[in-house]
Amino acid sequence: MVGINGGDQWRLKKLNRLKDLNIFAKRRWTGPPLPWRNLRQAPGQFALAIAAISFAVMLIFMQLGILGAVLQGATLIYDQLDFDIVLISQKSLEVSFTQPFSRQQLYRVNGLADVASTASVYLSFSDFKNPEDQSLNSILVMAIPLEKSTFKSQEINQKRNILQQQDTVLFNRLSDDNFGTVTTGIVSELQGKRVKVGGLFTMNNSFRFIGSVLMSEQNFNRFYPRRSPDEISLGLVKIKPDVDIDQVITQIRQLVPQSITVLSRAEAAAKDQYYWLTSTSIGIIVSFGVSTAFLIGAVIVYQILNADVMERLPEYGTLKATGYSNQQLAKIVIQQSTIIGLLGYIVGLFGSLALYQIMRSATALPIQISILRILLVLFLTLIMCNLSALVSLQKVIKLDPSDIFN
Repeated sequence: MVGINGGDQWRLKKLNRLKDLNIFAKRRWTGPPLPWRNLRQAPGQFALAIAAISFAVMLIFMQLGILGAVLQGATLIYDQLDFDIVLISQKSLEVSFTQPFSRQQLYRVNGLADVASTASVYLSFSDFKNPEDQSLNSILVMAIPLEKSTFKSQEINQKRNILQQQDTVLFNRLSDDNFGTVTTGIVSELQGKRVKVGGLFTMNNSFRFIGSVLMSEQNFNRFYPRRSPDEISLGLVKIKPDVDIDQVITQIRQLVPQSITVLSRAEAAAKDQYYWLTSTSIGIIVSFGVSTAFLIGAVIVYQILNADVMERLPEYGTLKATGYSNQQLAKIVIQQSTIIGLLGYIVGLFGSLALYQIMRSATALPIQISILRILLVLFLTLIMCNLSALVSLQKVIKLDPSDIFN
């Protein structure tokens, strides 16, 4: 009887293992046969990979959520107001950081034939005294004319008559806890003057302000005596039905001085979003955070797949020796990365939904998840995992089966 040397025994063991894989695949299909089998053979490493991907997915979701809140917060005031065209000083950085301009320019615009109505809005920041601990916190003050429905909110429009009372405001119920527990009827201080909270309204916060109050323009003039009533922050324009808005904008631009910027609602929103995205540290940091989260996930997947490929190089060599092409082997590794990516994504998605709810409740920021964001993160996850798989495949592609059996 001819003996079997050590090398032959090793090769026989590997061929038997390959045979077992094929038998397993024929007996019970639970996904891509070899990839799923490979992952299940190392459950600890498989679980670690899923956890790592879910962590990266949650990082991406959170960064995109914050970025979305930045962009939504940039247009938050505009979204509350009812207008078609807005006039704003050219010196204004964005809607919550405005420089005043003369109200007379708005009167001139009101004389145009295609303009239905105009309204002025006053904006400022002042210190509001916490009625509980007497601490002072900066709050956004908005003032409107009471004879017009300047806001879209039915709640605000129904409470406009409350603002007719002297030194009375509506307080945003979503304002930060730093302002204390503020309810209807409470008396506190604003801008160093006594103020009464006549009612509450609802508006999200932004990265610029964490609380807000609404008052009449008459009360605004009393609280800010050094500011001329002629100095407004925004000029809102409503045009008549079936009128070309671009034509009206052109007419207004020809009418007012160049120191005043005239924008449609969409143009105003895009301008402020661009400012927050490119000119503030928040927009830059969050954009960088999304890229960093993507790279972290890609590196983690690469390390896990590369370790698996190195461990199974003899098996891949055996498969090559039995006729498997580089494309077929690449398909196995890519399928492994796809399985890891999909399972990690599902775990990360549910984790992100919980974190979104916590952040929204704690900050009143407009952090919301959308179908578009869900699909975008899924796409990024699969790209991240498959790019890592392609890099780890280089050793398999360069592998010579003869090296395995030497």
